[in-house]
Amino acid sequence: MQESALRRGRRETVFTTEEVLSYRRLEDDQSLLCVMNLTEQTADLEMDITESTPLIATSSDCRIELDGGKKRIVLPPFGGMVLE
Repeated sequence: MQESALRRGRRETVFTTEEVLSYRRLEDDQSLLCVMNLTEQTADLEMDITESTPLIATSSDCRIELDGGKKRIVLPPFGGMVLE
């Protein structure tokens, strides 16, 4: 993976709870969103984000769904994704 934003980009917290952590890594014109489920239950999040292309996922059960103009991220227990 060649995404320099993961190595050198600045970090911006997007959403965090005891169950979910999401943050953006930004460098120049690249924006990557990292989303992680920290629980034993499936996480289902509706987020207002620009990123929609999965680059990395911990399993095939990680997915992003488009519902009209909204994006829903579904993560299995302890799953995560990086979106571009």
